[in-house]
Amino acid sequence: MTTSFDQFGSTIHQLRKARGLTLQQLSRRTRVSLEYISQIELGKNSPSMETITNLAGALGYSVRLVLEQIGDVDNGATTSVRQTENEQV
Repeated sequence: MTTSFDQFGSTIHQLRKARGLTLQQLSRRTRVSLEYISQIELGKNSPSMETITNLAGALGYSVRLVLEQIGDVDNGATTSVRQTENEQV
């Protein structure tokens, strides 16, 4: 079963590749560890809203556009994500 986080990770991977960035380059731009970004791209980790915002910005996209790519924005409603890395969903 594909989850929103799997789709999000796949979207981030595609956008990163489209920008010609390596995981290491994206990690430097976001100050998010390479390993964590890799886990997100593989759908093994669910990022916080803060991380989603950092990733989208580093890739040159709005958060809304990234979430629309995975179908999580519909008339202003978004799926539940953590606001910070320490908050549980």
